[in-house]
Amino acid sequence: MYTIENNCFVCRNGNGRYNRPLYGQYGTFITYAGDRPEWALSRPGKTGNLLVGITKGKKGKWLIDADTVVASYCPGVYTHEISDRLLGKQKLVIRSVAMRDADGLVLDISLTGPVKGLQVVWAFGGINDLSDPYCTPEYDVNGYDHESHFFPNPEDSRGNHVTIDSRGFRMTADFAIDCRDNSAHPQPDDVHNRKPHYGISGASTTGEHSFVADSSAFAKIANLHSKRVVHPVAVESYEPDDQPALIGVRMMRNGSDRLTRGELKKRFAYALANHEAVRNRVTVSTPDADLNAIVPALNASADALWHAPYIMHGGIHCHGCYMGWRSPYAPTALGPWERAESHFNTFAKTQKKDSKGTTRGGMQMSVDVEYSRVRRDSILFSKGRMENQNYNMQEGFIDQVIRHCLYTGDDKFLKKMFPVIKRHLEWEKRCFDTDNDGLYENFANTHISDAHGYYGAGCAQASAYTHFANMFMARAAKKLGKSPKPFLAEARKIRNALNRKLWIPTDGAYGECLDTIGNKLLHDNPELPSIYHIIDSEVADDLQAWQMLHYVRHTYEHVTCGDDQGELVWSCNWVPWSWSIRQLMPNETCHLALSAWQAGCYQQGYRYFIGPLIDSMKESKTPGHVIATSPRDLHNPMLGTDFGCGIGAAARALIEGLFGLRLNHVDGEAVIAPGFPDDWDHASITTPYATLEYAKDKKRRTLRGTLHKAATVIVQLPYTHDALPSVTVNEHKVTPELICGVAAPTVQVRIPATDAFECVVTTVGKQLRSVPCPTRVVPGQKIALVRDGTNVLEIEDSQGCLSRHTKKQAVIGKRLGHYCFFVKLQQNDSVWWQAFEIEIQPATEILNPTFCKHTGKVYCELRNNVSGTTRSHSLQPEFDATVPGTYTITTKTAHAEVGVWDLPEPPALDLFRTADLSAHVNLDIEFLFDQEYHSPRPASCSYMIGTNGFSAWTGSPEPPRLNSLYFARRVDEKKRFVTKQGVPFHSPNWKSDNSVMISQYDNFPTSVRIPVGKRKYRRMYFLVAGSCQPLSSQMDNALLRVRFVDGSEKLLPINNPKNYWPIWGDFDIQADAFCLPAVPPQRVLIGRNTWANLLDMTVPYKPIASVEFECLVNEIVIGLLGITMY
Repeated sequence: MYTIENNCFVCRNGNGRYNRPLYGQYGTFITYAGDRPEWALSRPGKTGNLLVGITKGKKGKWLIDADTVVASYCPGVYTHEISDRLLGKQKLVIRSVAMRDADGLVLDISLTGPVKGLQVVWAFGGINDLSDPYCTPEYDVNGYDHESHFFPNPEDSRGNHVTIDSRGFRMTADFAIDCRDNSAHPQPDDVHNRKPHYGISGASTTGEHSFVADSSAFAKIANLHSKRVVHPVAVESYEPDDQPALIGVRMMRNGSDRLTRGELKKRFAYALANHEAVRNRVTVSTPDADLNAIVPALNASADALWHAPYIMHGGIHCHGCYMGWRSPYAPTALGPWERAESHFNTFAKTQKKDSKGTTRGGMQMSVDVEYSRVRRDSILFSKGRMENQNYNMQEGFIDQVIRHCLYTGDDKFLKKMFPVIKRHLEWEKRCFDTDNDGLYENFANTHISDAHGYYGAGCAQASAYTHFANMFMARAAKKLGKSPKPFLAEARKIRNALNRKLWIPTDGAYGECLDTIGNKLLHDNPELPSIYHIIDSEVADDLQAWQMLHYVRHTYEHVTCGDDQGELVWSCNWVPWSWSIRQLMPNETCHLALSAWQAGCYQQGYRYFIGPLIDSMKESKTPGHVIATSPRDLHNPMLGTDFGCGIGAAARALIEGLFGLRLNHVDGEAVIAPGFPDDWDHASITTPYATLEYAKDKKRRTLRGTLHKAATVIVQLPYTHDALPSVTVNEHKVTPELICGVAAPTVQVRIPATDAFECVVTTVGKQLRSVPCPTRVVPGQKIALVRDGTNVLEIEDSQGCLSRHTKKQAVIGKRLGHYCFFVKLQQNDSVWWQAFEIEIQPATEILNPTFCKHTGKVYCELRNNVSGTTRSHSLQPEFDATVPGTYTITTKTAHAEVGVWDLPEPPALDLFRTADLSAHVNLDIEFLFDQEYHSPRPASCSYMIGTNGFSAWTGSPEPPRLNSLYFARRVDEKKRFVTKQGVPFHSPNWKSDNSVMISQYDNFPTSVRIPVGKRKYRRMYFLVAGSCQPLSSQMDNALLRVRFVDGSEKLLPINNPKNYWPIWGDFDIQADAFCLPAVPPQRVLIGRNTWANLLDMTVPYKPIASVEFECLVNEIVIGLLGITMY
């Protein structure tokens, strides 16, 4: 945990070691510093440790053991302030910085005052080869490597040779670095062709006493003077004076390339100046001290991604040049632009210009694990494809290219990229909209797309990306003298398809996807990218965007950060978990923040922006960085240092969201629409291409700005009064527009093309009178829609939460849940949509009912949602719990269900009648994942579950080994298997099939009808087991339909996760509790690591003809192991 002091990240007596990389010249060489004063070099791997200690007489210690250490990270520079008994009242201060023009490290050591008899000692050693099995080439303490792997180890100095002379030391080793690169993705030249290891050279400005010691001194400073040297390290000691001492180590570029004392001062000064320039690449001044420190750190982290000619995926882990992940947004938003263009140009060269050898559609089948091996003659490799590994991150890459064109207005770059984008769009259409309906399929196209497969479905994310790209190309075509019509036509087609097929009016959100095979179901529980990409890609209108942010607030799990300063949002509500399915990632919430600002939700936007950055920079293991997964992620906490996706998303959110610099130099426009929190009275930003200053007093707001290129400036600010404001531009009065917005009108000022402006908006008239709206309401409740001085112009209730309304009053409908409707209000000159965000609750409700088998009573809480009161309550239920199951309890005004599964006495087995399913069983369920599920499969380019019915395309673990022995063998003389709840089921002979399997795969029928004897019953029980897939989470996976002799029926939906959990085990209740029911379904162990779900339902007491068991969703296989009646 770090605090911010003087724009630095500070901790006192922290215990982190090697937890903050210090980046030098751009490449693979890294220096690691940390909370404790010790350093390690990596090129990569273990390339030496540097320790500093103090001695006084016979006493001494390495400073990692000092009494008090205050560590301060000012991006690029680490400072340790050390207090210790050996120092008396004085302090030793060490500033460390990675060289920026060589692969090395410089320390500046100073003492605040004289300490008699004090010696400062420093030691370097341990040039280790790269065979350490615990230390990855991309050493990263955030989730991938333990810091102990970089601890000084005497064995690391085996085979090292140290030469001491008046210039310092030279250290070499008896091995050469393996220069080969075995990575699957392209790498910069210096990774492909690593230079030979010529050793390490060290020097200092003191040079008083240098010698060779044994590496055992790393463990105990007293061993420095041991006469026996087995594994050498270089040591120097000196008596400090009032002048700082510089010590340094550097990789040697050839056999005679020694570090000199004179070189140290120059390299130290250059490194300090260079790091300062990087920190100040973009500067801000705001009322939020945390943000003022976060931005310089963001600059430094973004700078670390550069490794010519690419922008890398991460500063440390994943330091590879992956195409399309969000890293390249950073140099576009923060600078330097030439780095972004280098990245774009390099990847654009890999685009295929023809389709030779690619005549076949679809994917190649792998008969064991994956459905991801792509045929080399697939259309996936046709004209338009770029170097892309196993992903379609081209969509993200093209989006980055487009944003760069909009930021820069570089006509030459635009002209160069126009054919690249055109070929990409043709390729997208060919591969991912094979039915030409305007919906495109997701194909591993976002950061969190690992383990996602869409089985041919039309999806929100890919469609949104492609909509935005086509809209941009229409603009670009017009500018370049080409026809925009085909691009506009496709964009309209996509938007119409999204709104017609995926928009869910009652939810106020777009669904995740629409199946194209099977039952062609709409998956109505979107993940975060299906929210923010839709808004960011300009698909949603203002009211849709607002509803989507309202949907996020009430549907996704939020986690607060800092002192309730901000929030992180989990990426989805899907289970079961797999990597990138449901993660808590700063990059996802930062992109959500941008979309919140774009939707006009300014307060929400800032909380979503500052929360992830506080979480990463102050509350993780590494100060001042953007992490891949939050420390609060219960699946994979704290993965990845200086992660590119988070840096890129945060950079865009800062520039386009918070400061509202939305540049469109392709059309010669620059929209300035800042989204500052309401209580900010000032803010300013300086970037390499624009500046903006904002000031607010009681009645006036002032914006001053400059642009690198003249453009028509469009200022947009929320307005809070009812008369047209007084506006001046560059001290000349102009007439503004008042535009209808959500939550407030927007004052818009158009300023003719300029590269500098001052706009002053002075409020006129009375404060707007928004209508008070209760956040919690009950059915039938009346709420006012108007106040004195306002008129209602229109009411928009697309979610259908109102039963009726007039222009003065609305009556709340019966459907419970969170809803949002809008009322267009007018107050004199101002018109705006007021959002009424409500939760409809029952007038009274029963909470947390629990049956007590000892008293026979149900204990619960009764909440009155009208008065807002809650009281404890006990009631004697009307039901007679003779058998276990789910029962209904009622009061005068409410009812609820309570599970009664633990009875005082086990029920008599003769009360039940078990159905014999022998005529219908078709598989021994323990062989569920031993089948080959080949069809139906979409003919498109699609990732999907492997042929074993379990494994994702990312090569997830082998399917679990199932076992049904308990179900088959633990039976009584009547072949009854009795669950722990006391419910018997008929079990067939253990040598035969034991389950009625259904699936959309044609291995089994999609539905089965089972006769049950036309007798009357009051309750039915079902034992159900099978597979679960994340994409089908929060929806009905299958259906049990009880058909009565009289033609009526009663349904029991089988819903993941409400009453259906996977056969291989429980969901993760600790990590995913938000997604799961408050009361888990009843589970029955039917074999080792093999579980079934015990479901029940009450039925009308009339003859039952049959039970129909139907599979609804794709890519699962589900079995019915038993039916029992009571």
